[in-house]
Amino acid sequence: MNNVYLLAREEFLGSLRSRWLIIYSLSYLLLAISISPFSLAGLNILGMKAVGKVLSSLINLSLYLIPLISLSMSAISIVGDRETNFMEWIFSKPINELHYILGKFLGLSAALTVATLLGFGLASWFVILFLPPEDVTKYFQLVLMAISLALVFIPLGLYISDSSRTRYQALGAAFFLWFFMVFVFDLFVMGFIEANIKDPLVASLLGLTNPVEAIRILMVKSIDPDLTFLGFTGVLVLRENLDLILTYSIAILITYAIAFISLTYLNLRRKDLI
Repeated sequence: MNNVYLLAREEFLGSLRSRWLIIYSLSYLLLAISISPFSLAGLNILGMKAVGKVLSSLINLSLYLIPLISLSMSAISIVGDRETNFMEWIFSKPINELHYILGKFLGLSAALTVATLLGFGLASWFVILFLPPEDVTKYFQLVLMAISLALVFIPLGLYISDSSRTRYQALGAAFFLWFFMVFVFDLFVMGFIEANIKDPLVASLLGLTNPVEAIRILMVKSIDPDLTFLGFTGVLVLRENLDLILTYSIAILITYAIAFISLTYLNLRRKDLI
């Protein structure tokens, strides 16, 4: 496990210098600036409606930004090592494919966790000043779920990276996957599912095979038990089956992470790495 730690530390330190993490944190900083004291002053008057708007802004930013950053950083990780011949040097040491994949995953996860905590920290000054204790708890639940979303998309990016020949090809594939999961799936695929699947519960479960939709359910549930902020997704969710929906959403996230770490490991084992 010492090899895993050393690889994870190297990946972590390298990731902290990434321009993607700088963009990530600055995006939250811009959001924090946009939440002006004048708009937040109305929270005490407007109550949960205003609080919900603030928290839903953070949810929307997270659902767009975290998959993009996670995929972009992890997509250039393995292929970057291959292009610089770092991978050849690594596997000339007593390090196997599992050590390498776990080191990559843990290092990137640590870097994105730090960046997420920093990003939410930049946007969270209103928590202490304006929100009641129960809403502070909801806010930190959002932070935990945002980190979970990053942990799901890192394995997808690593798989893309291992399957790509160049960094540009990897970034292109990562951007395409991000665009499909964040925009195309919600606009077209879920519409197709709703139009063609008559059983609402089956339609809901099929829609939640997208990890972005699965985490959306969990995030919104944490701030709005009635799911009124979900919009189109809320139409698909059967509230009488909510426990099943939430359990299924968590299972989908775990399945994605384990499946793509395993696929990347199997891909590496089939290649001549030295």
